[in-house]
Amino acid sequence: DAAMSVVPSMVAERLGVTATTITWHLRRLREAGLIEETRQGRNAYLTVRTAAAKESFLSLAAKVDGTDAPAAERLRKFAHFGAHSIHGTSSGA
Repeated sequence: DAAMSVVPSMVAERLGVTATTITWHLRRLREAGLIEETRQGRNAYLTVRTAAAKESFLSLAAKVDGTDAPAAERLRKFAHFGAHSIHGTSSGA
């Protein structure tokens, strides 16, 4: 799997949230080890750490399986689908 990077502004635009909101959430995802940030000059590029994300989704699925089996199944499917749901370019254009 080739890693794909996106710029934070692209994530904010796609999700329909403000830059402040996306910055807050991205900081927490970085702290959790789920994304990596690479800087080139003033530009930041984000890459999902797919192994860590998959592990987190599967762990969460196991925790909710007894109380919400449909949600657990969705989490397991997403864990196997992974970062392929993020589309973009590293240029931010």
